[in-house]
Amino acid sequence: MTISAYRERRAGRVPGVLWCSTHAGGAATILPDGCMDIIWTGESLMVAGPDTVAASYLSAGPHRMVGLRFDPGVAPSVLGERADALRDSRIDLSAVWGDRRTRSWLDRMSLSDDPAGALVDMCAEALADVPEWVTPTVAMLRDGVDVADAARAAGMSPRTFQRQVNQRIGYGPKVFQRISRLTDALPDLRAGLSLSDVAHRRGYADYPHMHREFKALTGESPADLRGTSP
Repeated sequence: MTISAYRERRAGRVPGVLWCSTHAGGAATILPDGCMDIIWTGESLMVAGPDTVAASYLSAGPHRMVGLRFDPGVAPSVLGERADALRDSRIDLSAVWGDRRTRSWLDRMSLSDDPAGALVDMCAEALADVPEWVTPTVAMLRDGVDVADAARAAGMSPRTFQRQVNQRIGYGPKVFQRISRLTDALPDLRAGLSLSDVAHRRGYADYPHMHREFKALTGESPADLRGTSP
């Protein structure tokens, strides 16, 4: 699928990124990023769960989409649903909330002259408190802090920490670290850094290690993804 335009910015009232894209139609590959989205397709609202591997998306024709990509661990406080229950899924919002509540959001989106702003407003209104441990934990895991150390910092036993991260982010801390390392490496690849330099900079043992991780998570090699669009 050809993306003819893509824009994103911080959502402001909700911890996440607001994005808009225009597609010419066809197939696209969505890479795992540790996040969850609510997406307005122009006709429906869809929830994209946290991906463990690359996902495929097929569009029959040109269309525009607006989405809010929540920071890791935030979406359950908007949706009222565990992240791991939505892992590797693309489902209609009504499957989470039922038809009545979803219809109120659909009506508001359809009538708005600013669907992106309406989506942010509704998510802000729905947002419940995010547990205090979530943001520092996400930062520590992204920085490569040992999982046991991150659990201690959060004041949890290793077993409780594993369960809480799984429920909030959608998978365990070690999987989240693998995916975060991949997403951090992508801008380096697209900036033209050498493959070995990217591997060293992002904490892979060597380039073969990075190659194996990319193939496992995306089905593509680091070299193949150098020119992938957002």
